[in-house]
Amino acid sequence: ELRQFLQATDLRVVIDGLAISANLDRAQLAQQLGVTLSDEHGSERLTLPVPQILNRCGNEMRLAIAPKGTDAPSYRDGSLVTLIVKAHQARDHLKGNDAPASSTATMGRKHLVRMARLAYLAPDIIKAILEGRQPKSLTARTLLRITDLPLGWADQRTLLGF
Repeated sequence: ELRQFLQATDLRVVIDGLAISANLDRAQLAQQLGVTLSDEHGSERLTLPVPQILNRCGNEMRLAIAPKGTDAPSYRDGSLVTLIVKAHQARDHLKGNDAPASSTATMGRKHLVRMARLAYLAPDIIKAILEGRQPKSLTARTLLRITDLPLGWADQRTLLGF
């Protein structure tokens, strides 16, 4: 029954890059619903955006429809999460609080210092990264390349696009 309804409304699903939308013929939709339309909108198509999410599947990325209740698409960047973990390990190693982890033992002191400063990101920035709500422009590479990361959390948010 639903299939016949969608066929009658001339449903077209459009995937354009990272955006998904559904197109319906307005006039045919109105006819199926038993509603009359004014002539000015009768020939137009109705476009509905479909919330989507990027999922990593091995080395591939898959575009999927977001579950109900999801406000915005998100993508948890494993490289960014790993960078945050390594930053905390580097900070602890430099403070002398732990034995060097295998990942921090092979790093030079200059690189350890560069990594450790990322452990002082604002808590809400770290939470957003862990939840996959970071700006698309924020990658592990761009974060690591920032040489003058501000100490103020508000300045960090501005610099990183939050």
